[in-house]
Amino acid sequence: MILSRKKIKYRILEFWYFASSFLINWLLLKLCLPYTPKFLLDIPNVRSSHINPKPKVGGLFFVITAVIFAIFQKYQLILYCLPIAIVGFFDDIYSLPKTFRYGAQLFTASLILFNSSNLRNFLTKNDLLNSSILILFLLILITAVINFTNFMDGLDGILAANLSISFLIAAFIFNGSLYPIVGSLLAFLVWNWSPSKVFMGDMGSTFLGAVYIASVIEAPSIQKSLSLLFISTPIFADALLCVIRRYFAGHKIFDSHKLHLYQRLYQGGLSHSKVTILYLFSTIFLSIVYILLGFVPLLISSTLVILFGVWLDKNVAKVFH
Repeated sequence: MILSRKKIKYRILEFWYFASSFLINWLLLKLCLPYTPKFLLDIPNVRSSHINPKPKVGGLFFVITAVIFAIFQKYQLILYCLPIAIVGFFDDIYSLPKTFRYGAQLFTASLILFNSSNLRNFLTKNDLLNSSILILFLLILITAVINFTNFMDGLDGILAANLSISFLIAAFIFNGSLYPIVGSLLAFLVWNWSPSKVFMGDMGSTFLGAVYIASVIEAPSIQKSLSLLFISTPIFADALLCVIRRYFAGHKIFDSHKLHLYQRLYQGGLSHSKVTILYLFSTIFLSIVYILLGFVPLLISSTLVILFGVWLDKNVAKVFH
């Protein structure tokens, strides 16, 4: 009975985290959007899918909210991801050099790994060579996910909608400290859904990527870590496959472009909301498969989602060139 009461109390507290973070972010956006300074407006460029300048302050509010709740919860993982958010904020204003941005990503990745209990356990059980290989792999993985997340923030609602589901699954399965992120993202999504009134900016997208991959690394088992990655197949597979295609096509893969599948679906005639719903339903489908059926069916379903993306690429999207 005591344990049952503790569980109920914990669930109520999680709901309070979710609801209060949602309310705080919704109110902040409602009150502050009309007063956004000009230096925090997103001016359309070659990669943009919008025409008029829009505020890119959404990330600022949900990062602040996440940090406040992290301090309250004593959840340090969020704080390790704060450096990339700070650099992202200044990048939104000044367009910092790529090398500086990647240096900030490596620094954030190092903070995540240095404070990872899972990595420490691995290092104590393995030799120097295996440990070095794993650290190098994880540094590449963390910075890749941060960049992939940033790449996918190009249509109204697409990143916030999909990551809100991915974070919700992570919170539900093993990490209730992520509920403030879920609430904040859903509040932002109210204002970011097409036609959007606000963007999250690089501050928000890189921060979310860092927190998500940190949650993957800190999952209680390798299977749960992989499950979180496969649940996010619509987002990360699009980004990864686009990088690979651009590399083999001889493109400069670090240059801005509009060749992601979601961008070419929009160019092919689908609206912002239709593209976002396609990706969102795919993420929800994978989440339901995992919760109800487990890891192996998730792998199969992830493959089906990729094959569906290939069909969309051939039949709906603007031609890749």
